[in-house]
Amino acid sequence: MGAITRSTSPFNTSIVVVEQKGKSRVCFDFRKLNKHVENSHYPLPRIRELLERLHGLTFFSTLDLARGYHRLPVTSSSRRLLAFSTQKGKYEWCRLPFGVVMGPMIFQDRIAQITEGLNWNYVLAYIDDIIVITKGDYENHLEVLQQVLDRLRKYPLRLRREVFPPCTSSLLRSLQNLLGKKSSMSDWSSEHDECFEASKLLFHG
Repeated sequence: MGAITRSTSPFNTSIVVVEQKGKSRVCFDFRKLNKHVENSHYPLPRIRELLERLHGLTFFSTLDLARGYHRLPVTSSSRRLLAFSTQKGKYEWCRLPFGVVMGPMIFQDRIAQITEGLNWNYVLAYIDDIIVITKGDYENHLEVLQQVLDRLRKYPLRLRREVFPPCTSSLLRSLQNLLGKKSSMSDWSSEHDECFEASKLLFHG
């Protein structure tokens, strides 16, 4: 199933083109629809609580999901509400588009289901941004990271290529390095090099 399909819906959403970082981006104005949509009651995590959870940890890996919303299907009865018109015809969304008021909560709930058992203990997620967290040696961190990647492979979720370029992979860094604190743990050492090389194996075999 593609992201959109032809539509005969009586509903119609406006399309707006905006400039973002030097590029044109097509946006859909769902404000009228959002006024009549019952919002999801699944809460988004508080940023302060996420930051507090990072205290005392040693390693983390950041994962950014690519087109996460567009990986979630929309029920057939709801698609007609997500219709829009172009010069080439009328279409409706088959996948969750950006701009729908309950979108972030729906996606947060899905990530919580995917990471069940790992969520909050080893995984912190804010919508499509995921942090894998551990305390201890990097071998343990790689084991947890592998578990998270295995979970994501079971679902139609993909990571952005910028996060794991073909020739580099992700760096595992100490929390002190992230915060910019000057300490022995924030200095790049041979252990960091070993950790970096080991993390490559997760993606290149």
